[in-house]
Amino acid sequence: MRRIPLALSLVALLSLSACGTEDTTQQPAETVTATAAPTKEEKPSPSPAPVKESPAATEDASEELADGIVIREAGVGQEGEYARAVALVETRGYVGEFLTVHFNVFDADDELIASGEQVEVIASEAGTFAVGTMVDVGAARAARVEATHAISDYGMGGKALPTIEPAPVTLGDYGLATIRLTNPTSEPWENLRIGIVCRNAEGAIVGGGDSYPSLVPANAESMADGYVIAGDGVTECTAYPQHTTW
Repeated sequence: MRRIPLALSLVALLSLSACGTEDTTQQPAETVTATAAPTKEEKPSPSPAPVKESPAATEDASEELADGIVIREAGVGQEGEYARAVALVETRGYVGEFLTVHFNVFDADDELIASGEQVEVIASEAGTFAVGTMVDVGAARAARVEATHAISDYGMGGKALPTIEPAPVTLGDYGLATIRLTNPTSEPWENLRIGIVCRNAEGAIVGGGDSYPSLVPANAESMADGYVIAGDGVTECTAYPQHTTW
């Protein structure tokens, strides 16, 4: 019988022991699903490090957050070939971490027609803000959206910036939106990121938009322009300003 040299045997054993050791500690994220209203049509985000997925609550979630992230609501609106998927996210902690929200958009036959994602850096210790992205759906019609989130695990922390209250939005023609901001503090607000959420008469999210004003003076009011994509039947829109770490 032909014998295998001892050196080759050791190499084979070492090769086998090196396989199958990949760390797979990520947990599957739950999703928030929302149905679109009848339809009518982003600024680049920083690239995150590898992330760990965190579970997202369902639409009717109402639990208090001690330290975590939950998607409270999600919705989608459409204008022509483009749809705007929006999620309303509540956070506690995770200052300085990258939050990724992934959207799957489906048609009335429950076929996946587009996917997209948006990445934001959490700058405040606690608050609720809007995360959204625009997707190209072509000739399809968006009927519902599923939103899932993941959070990075740098553990870098950093100085938490103040939470800003939601602001009113006035809609104009062609999807134009005007946001009225009031800065009651003695410090100017610089490089804000504003997510806009639009709702119909039933209160469902039917689209939204964003705006990126460079400066809101201290102890002053200011107006910022934005653009929204939403379905028919929009009755109101709300802006969710937040500080950035850019």
